Amino acid sequence: MRFLMLPVVLALAPGLAAQLVLDGPFINERFILNVPASPLEGLLPDEGFVRAHSTALRDYTLDEPRYWTMRTFHRIFLDGNPALTAVHGASGPVTLLDVINTGIRAGQVTLFRDLTFLEPLEQQAYLPLMGASLLLKTDFAYNDSTHRVEAHLIGLAVEAADGTARCMYFPELRHVLRTYTVAADAGTIGLDAWFDRWMFIAHAVDPVAGGAPEGCTNCTMVHEAQAELDALVRIFLIEHELAARAVPRRGRRSFRVTSHDMHQRSATAEFNADGTLQRAVVRKGKRDMLIINCDHGVPHGAFREFRADGGLKQQGQFEHGLREGPWTAWWENGNIRSRRQYAAGRLEATQRVYHPNGQLRTEYGMQDGEQSGAYSAFDVDGGLIMQGRMVGGLVDGDWNYRIRIDRELQRLLDERRAQVDMLPEVWSDGVIAFDMRYTRDPDAPTCPLHTCIRSERIGGPR
Repeated sequence: MRFLMLPVVLALAPGLAAQLVLDGPFINERFILNVPASPLEGLLPDEGFVRAHSTALRDYTLDEPRYWTMRTFHRIFLDGNPALTAVHGASGPVTLLDVINTGIRAGQVTLFRDLTFLEPLEQQAYLPLMGASLLLKTDFAYNDSTHRVEAHLIGLAVEAADGTARCMYFPELRHVLRTYTVAADAGTIGLDAWFDRWMFIAHAVDPVAGGAPEGCTNCTMVHEAQAELDALVRIFLIEHELAARAVPRRGRRSFRVTSHDMHQRSATAEFNADGTLQRAVVRKGKRDMLIINCDHGVPHGAFREFRADGGLKQQGQFEHGLREGPWTAWWENGNIRSRRQYAAGRLEATQRVYHPNGQLRTEYGMQDGEQSGAYSAFDVDGGLIMQGRMVGGLVDGDWNYRIRIDRELQRLLDERRAQVDMLPEVWSDGVIAFDMRYTRDPDAPTCPLHTCIRSERIGGPR
């Protein structure tokens, strides 16, 4: 299985798909798409044009707490990791690049054009990989049944000095790495385990700033508007960097941080007598950038992260490893990103997420870890996109939807009105509105989540 997510249709009704469940086979992530397809979908030949000139209705319900995810990219400089130049195999010491090239020549590793893994390269396009660094694509998932963040390495790219890269799907590459060992702090371990343990000094990459391979269509952070997951990932990376740099776990220690931010930072860590983390602070010069408080290695107390300009990026409270009470996050421009409420590590009560311009993006209720009650979503101008109710984390009852279209799309609809099953007056005001009714069969074992959601359009677009 090469792809991170697979779409599965829960149930279909004439005209529209009711729900999609996207299951990640490796990290068991589950995002539920709680909106129908657009009435325009499939009617016009250029779907890309439609998406570019209308307000998309598809908006992931990204607050199912068991399966929060965040994507990061890290760069490993090979000359800064001597272990990777002395990998041991059956025929003696080799380099990591030798291992990868051997796997490619043997047909055990597929090269892809980018880290989407959608375009494999032809075998004749293969040339021995020569690189100065590696780019790792990693997804972090939070499972609130264990209250832990887990890292899953999805892709690896070998970057040449000129910035070009050849990409591999890491779960496939893993089988090649298993037959080699590498030196570690506690002796030798399998090369695949070396990557799994993040026993390297990696540098965070900002994909937007050009750190990802050219043309990679999904080499961007997953902005799921859940800054609070960022807090857990920050703590995860700090702990692993302490291990990677073999920082003595006693007293108060200073160390360098590269995996947390694309710019190298200085940090201090304070340890208890038993070696567990008590407090960690990351700084840029004399300015605090990240403050973590712990109770014997478990996050406890205030958590604060700051932007480069000194303003708060996010803040909240941990109670013995679980998020508790209000958490607030801010965009880079200083506007509120989200206001959330937690109870024992789970979202509870009313949640609000905002667009970067300050407009409310979504407002909804959470109960017992699932979406419950009224749900509303708005565009960047404050216009309503969709509105309805959630029951047990799934859509239920009557929902209202509004697609905003611009003049370019209006012009295309006018030109092709004969192939669009809607009267021109439906889109003449720049909005296509329609209503849906959702019903469920809770005893359908053949459907994902054991619940089939069926949809029917109430009337036509209005």
